[in-house]
Amino acid sequence: MILKRIAPHPLPTNDYICTVGTTPANGYLGVLGGTTGNKIGNTTTNWHNFCSTVETNESTLMTDGAFGLDQTVWFHFKSPATGGNRNIEIRALNDPNNVGDQIDLQMLLLQGNPTCPFSASTTFTSLTPIESADNVLTFNSTINVCLPQNTDFYVLVDGSGLNKQGYFTIEVENMALLEVLQMTIFVLPKP
Repeated sequence: MILKRIAPHPLPTNDYICTVGTTPANGYLGVLGGTTGNKIGNTTTNWHNFCSTVETNESTLMTDGAFGLDQTVWFHFKSPATGGNRNIEIRALNDPNNVGDQIDLQMLLLQGNPTCPFSASTTFTSLTPIESADNVLTFNSTINVCLPQNTDFYVLVDGSGLNKQGYFTIEVENMALLEVLQMTIFVLPKP
């Protein structure tokens, strides 16, 4: 029998919400540009959730019961500074670069900022769940949502019971400005 040595996976630097820093290496994706088509994150950086954990009280964020948490990692981004509400698409793709380990992706989008340093009783109380995604027909996960300008958002990425851990990419795209249509009605007197 021939044994082949494999390289170990480094621990994810964004396993804990309070360790998401201000650099892409720690899960900070950046500020999304105000022009339609602007993107942050990409489909070439391979992220993973090997050996990641679920923090104490992290499961309280799953208010819609869409899925249970298994091995989570965190990402942070900010919506465009000006220009009103935007239609934003968040895409997590299952191993698009064929690194070799599939993951059945689930996502949860939250608004706000965590209370750090970590405290089991307060860290997650300042976050508001916005939308979750657990697509049953594909291992990819997508959230389409209208977000307010100049606001902080966190994205929790998890794997399902089918494939809890693996490689993925994440990308956030500004799809369009959502303008409020205003209609003016003129009432004319009878002639």
